[in-house]
Amino acid sequence: MSRRLSRREMANYAIAQLLKGVSIKPLARKLAAALIESGRAKESDLLISDISSELESRGKLAQVEISSAHALDKQLVKSLVELAKDRTDSAEALVKSRVEPNLIGGFRLETATKVWDKTIKRRLSDIKGGIDV
Repeated sequence: MSRRLSRREMANYAIAQLLKGVSIKPLARKLAAALIESGRAKESDLLISDISSELESRGKLAQVEISSAHALDKQLVKSLVELAKDRTDSAEALVKSRVEPNLIGGFRLETATKVWDKTIKRRLSDIKGGIDV
């Protein structure tokens, strides 16, 4: 009987395989099979998060999500991605942008391990939280 691998061990295995040049599809199938076999199929999102965190902590890849109330121009997005790469010491970045009108203004920049929330919504929430009524 083989022992059950932790998600962290599975994430480290996945990263080692990716760094060796193993193709993503067969690796994903193998990881999915391991989760299903051990009765942890619902942990797939958590495993992906673990892999993202580990890649970022090793300085390999930052998955950057930029949220703003309005579409940002390409140069600003490029600057924010460079900021995220610099702050996470990551060599590369994958970027996902989304428009969230409820943020009112500003931007929120998220990676697997860090968040920079410079939105108007956040500032208003901070002000509201500091007022004793």
